[in-house]
Amino acid sequence: MKAFFKISLIFTLIFLFLGISFLLGLFVRDHFRLQKMRGRVQSRLCRWGLKVLRVKVAERGLPESEDARLFVGNHLSYLDILVLSALYSSSYVTSQEIREIPFLGSLCEAAGCLFVERRDKSNLHKEVSELRTALEKDLSVTVFPEATSTNGEEILRFRSPLYQAACDADVPVQPFCLNYLRIDGRPFGRGNRDFVCWYGDMDFLPHLWALCRLESVDVRVEFLEVMHPQLFEGPKHLAQVSQESVKERFIPVEKGTT
Repeated sequence: MKAFFKISLIFTLIFLFLGISFLLGLFVRDHFRLQKMRGRVQSRLCRWGLKVLRVKVAERGLPESEDARLFVGNHLSYLDILVLSALYSSSYVTSQEIREIPFLGSLCEAAGCLFVERRDKSNLHKEVSELRTALEKDLSVTVFPEATSTNGEEILRFRSPLYQAACDADVPVQPFCLNYLRIDGRPFGRGNRDFVCWYGDMDFLPHLWALCRLESVDVRVEFLEVMHPQLFEGPKHLAQVSQESVKERFIPVEKGTT
């Protein structure tokens, strides 16, 4: 019964966001101003959503400045976006595969996500250009450079192409590290990670239902030393150094079969 109540409240917040997003779109014509307004609404509703899900967030080093920057970090779940959005306003870069998932794809579009086609690199230049324009318009953007969500066993290689947008726009790159620490009071590990981690071919709605059945989730977000593109040797160097800094702070799950 408690899980049903939680999931009902979550969908109420989702439809509230969709309604507000639609109304804002009727009155605000400037695309980037609209995205900033939607981002502020999204932040407020995500904070409410985390309270519903009983997710407690501890943060370290959150930037005080609201100036645009490219946020980059590890990716474990769709829950990451609620956690990060509750801390700062941002647009997100996600894949066309997510866009193709019923309902979740529509929600990402309404939230102003920037979509990239990871299966075909022919349109990469245009995608980088769109990302650069958003940054130049003072809109922060969050990228998960692993290009997929993981099961928490390791940090995958950070892919470098989208870092080019930060170089072109001359905005800082802000690495962050997400660590889920406890689930229902027990340390996060192989035995319970799948209540939070969303990866592989997991279905969205059954996973959300399982998440709603939990009593509590504790997560920590650490914002690491900011990186200024002019001090690095291009996108590949930025990707390598930011991956190393995130890996240093990441607490991996012990490898093996759950």
